[in-house]
Amino acid sequence: MPVAAEAFSPTDLSQMAAFSRGCIHSLRRHSYLDKSPVSPHLAFSTLQRLRTQLRSPRRFLSFSPSLSLAAKRRRPRPPPTTAPVNAHQAPPPQTQTFAEVLASRSSPTLLYHAPQHTAYILGSYTFGGFCISYAGVNLYTHYLFPPEDLPVWVPIAFGGVCFFMACFGTWLILGPSRIIRSLSAVPKTRASESPSLNIQIELLPVLPFFTRPRYQTLPPASVTLSNRLFNPLQSQHARAAAHSSRKEAVRAQEAEMMYERDHIMSAPFRHFSQACFRMVTALRRVWTKEGFTKMRVQGRTAVWRLDGNAGWMLDEGRAVDRLIKVKNT
Repeated sequence: MPVAAEAFSPTDLSQMAAFSRGCIHSLRRHSYLDKSPVSPHLAFSTLQRLRTQLRSPRRFLSFSPSLSLAAKRRRPRPPPTTAPVNAHQAPPPQTQTFAEVLASRSSPTLLYHAPQHTAYILGSYTFGGFCISYAGVNLYTHYLFPPEDLPVWVPIAFGGVCFFMACFGTWLILGPSRIIRSLSAVPKTRASESPSLNIQIELLPVLPFFTRPRYQTLPPASVTLSNRLFNPLQSQHARAAAHSSRKEAVRAQEAEMMYERDHIMSAPFRHFSQACFRMVTALRRVWTKEGFTKMRVQGRTAVWRLDGNAGWMLDEGRAVDRLIKVKNT
């Protein structure tokens, strides 16, 4: 029985075509078309079933696998759910300052170590002993027991000169005792307080071979420096020397040894000249304090000194500059 084309709309015809393709594919899969041809009665029943499926979209979509899959893909996705914030969750880690990092360590950290000041110490004691000896001799011969033919004002003048010479000699002798041998960052931990940091200062003894080094433990806020220890120009020269090739250093050392062997008779005079030059340089520093950085402590009149030219410093002096503030005087 023929079916009128006007009974179906274009949409129904397109959907029937898709459904018929699905039905033919299903029939071929079950080998129905291979065994017997499709009769008109079977086609008419199929079209009637198709019309019933079109009237119920749910059954049609469930019967057609491709359309059912497309319908599933078109379903709106639920909004993403955020996980609840845990009240006991640990806060993000905070950045620590340089002082807090050193305070969290279990052992002290060496910040500065002074070089050997043998020539400086010998020069200070030599000049200081000379000044004190001069004051003692002239005090005895010109002030306490002056000659009888001297004018009255001469013993008085010599008494003043002897007093100043004695004070100056004492200042020279006590000069090495103000030199800082080392600086260390010492952590200070207590059960009831957060970890803090102190600066341990080791000073040279007042009299070598007779007294022990002195130690002072102070908070960083109570200590000030006269200038910064980090010197960009000096660090650049140090890097250039460190990156120099070892072959050049070996060649220079071999050339120096060869010169020493070829001029062995003049070696004592050459070494004596070098020692005198180092001694004069050290004596100049005794008077001028060249290359020393002043360190002052709050509430004290004493001025301590760091050797910023030849001393070893952590991170080329940046570590000390971060912990101790600079106050130009």
